[in-house]
Amino acid sequence: MPAQFETNDVDAEVSAVLAGIGIDQLPSDLAAPLVEQGRLVRLLARHTTERFGLYVHYPQRAHLPPRSRLFIDFVVQRLQARERS
Repeated sequence: MPAQFETNDVDAEVSAVLAGIGIDQLPSDLAAPLVEQGRLVRLLARHTTERFGLYVHYPQRAHLPPRSRLFIDFVVQRLQARERS
């Protein structure tokens, strides 16, 4: 089924869901207050996860710019440290 609305802006996602455009998987820190206020309803509660995927796409590994490699390494370190705590 083709998407009716796409964005990479979480505020736009929240606005679209609140406007009734569709459903979404939102970070719990954004969704929880809206659920408590009765503005959102939690769906598919049995199908949620504590893990949130983060994907980094880049064209190739052979000639990766140093700043890109530094960013990827930084993010991996932070996420691994977060999982350990």
